[in-house]
Amino acid sequence: MRTQAYKPLDESEYLALEARSPVRYEYVAGEIFAMTGASVRHNIIAGNLYTALRTHLRGTPCRALMEGVKLYLKKERSYFYPDVMVTCESRLLELDAETQLVDSRALIIEVLSPSTEGIDRREKLRAYRTLPSLKEYAMVSQDE
Repeated sequence: MRTQAYKPLDESEYLALEARSPVRYEYVAGEIFAMTGASVRHNIIAGNLYTALRTHLRGTPCRALMEGVKLYLKKERSYFYPDVMVTCESRLLELDAETQLVDSRALIIEVLSPSTEGIDRREKLRAYRTLPSLKEYAMVSQDE
């Protein structure tokens, strides 16, 4: 029986895969993890948070973003899809059709679900803390 040596994906391979895949993946230092679908409750909560933040931020240089935008953590060599984020990156004031990635966040919100709560509370919390721009990380329970 032949075995093949394990080779982690480099970041450029991950980004190329993401660009052509209908499935979204999070990337952690060479490992990729398929994103699961969200429940209706999860989606409503994230949408309500996004809407409230978007309204609150109107007229400021900051923007609220939803789950389809990747967050890049250079120090961790990771890419995540937080449910809701606020960024004050000046380059995002001029929107273009190609921007899918930001690397500076002031606020990150994850809506907890039974399948991802442990990851949000451990791995993502640890990784997000490495962002120098992060002011707040909020975890919102769907059930409380």
